[in-house]
Amino acid sequence: MTYKYFFFDFDGMLCDSYTHTTKAFVKTLQETRGVRINEKEAYDYLKITFGDAFAHFNVTEEEKKLFAIYHEDLSFKPEATLYLETIKILKSIIESGGKNFIYTNRGPTLYEYLEKFNIGQYFTDIIIRANKPDPTPLIEMISKYNLNKSECVVVGDRSIDVDGAYNAKIDG
Repeated sequence: MTYKYFFFDFDGMLCDSYTHTTKAFVKTLQETRGVRINEKEAYDYLKITFGDAFAHFNVTEEEKKLFAIYHEDLSFKPEATLYLETIKILKSIIESGGKNFIYTNRGPTLYEYLEKFNIGQYFTDIIIRANKPDPTPLIEMISKYNLNKSECVVVGDRSIDVDGAYNAKIDG
């Protein structure tokens, strides 16, 4: 199969942000509960979905709000970093006649990252707060650009990315 249209998940796929996310989560629970949780356990659950981590650790609404503050602070250490080959891959797709899209559950901080990493110009369009695995945003984007579904693929690092693709009837 030859793909022309790539829908990239951002976190964990184009950008290494999970260390940042995990540290924000651990700090939140340490501050609110006075105990340090296991980072590996937190990381493993956050990689599934934030909802899974929240349920596993019985996170309160107050803790979710504090976590959001740390998570959305791009200067919170460790900072997220762009994977080394990201720009090379994005350029290669464009040079071969393809298009790149972002398909992410991340909110508006995505735009700050795109500016920070200077990569916004490599994307035709962006889906934020996708509510994966809901296929609606993918289906709408495919329709908006009149893309052939057989030439589309979602590239992600979690099952919700691939499930979103399958729900939209494209490869993942």
